[in-house]
Amino acid sequence: GHFHHMALLNIGLVVFGGVYAFMPKLTGNEWYSEKLGNTHMWLTVIGGYGMITPMLVQGLEGAPRRYAVLPQEYDTLSQVTVPFVVLTVIGQLVFAYNLARTLHGDRRRSNETVMNSFAVGGAAAISAIVIAATAFAVDKGGERATSGGQPIGSPDQAAAEVFASKCGSCHTLAAAQSTGTVGPNLDALKPDSARVLAAIKNGGVGSGAMPKDIVVGEDAQALADYVGDVAGK
Repeated sequence: GHFHHMALLNIGLVVFGGVYAFMPKLTGNEWYSEKLGNTHMWLTVIGGYGMITPMLVQGLEGAPRRYAVLPQEYDTLSQVTVPFVVLTVIGQLVFAYNLARTLHGDRRRSNETVMNSFAVGGAAAISAIVIAATAFAVDKGGERATSGGQPIGSPDQAAAEVFASKCGSCHTLAAAQSTGTVGPNLDALKPDSARVLAAIKNGGVGSGAMPKDIVVGEDAQALADYVGDVAGK
């Protein structure tokens, strides 16, 4: 799904290129401002790829497809996309203004001040990166503050992270702050570790069910012990 977003962005850039090339030929009007066109390009490229790259990372990390709201463990990267979305929207407003003036037949006067496209693009990129980094830091700080007092790197914490990445999108488990509804509610089921380990090894039944050996080795045993210990608590 995230590759589709990148494809749509690239198609959009090609469409914009066609509009910039052929609008003067179709209307007989030269573009109102080349600098505004360059500004639109920088804002769209920086905002668009800044928005899509975190989504691509989410997909590579196993985010489920076709979910309106991703599981909680993907919130940080979703927040990182926000400033880049804003940049993309601003870029389209610049394009709409430039297009409207062009269709009206206006030409920018030589002494009329417009924003420097390179400066705007650079400032936009720096601002977006700072905002995204701040969102990431705040989110990580919140995670540490709400980690239940478990020392980072403890076995339970490691098992909780494995559960979040492999199981949380499909199963509800209050201790792991997951609310998935695709698979059984583990808090209601309250399986012991042996039952969990068997489910991990054998997988589910039917199309789209949990695959066999979704976690293997020591991680599988640690995950089974963790779920058996915290389910229903």
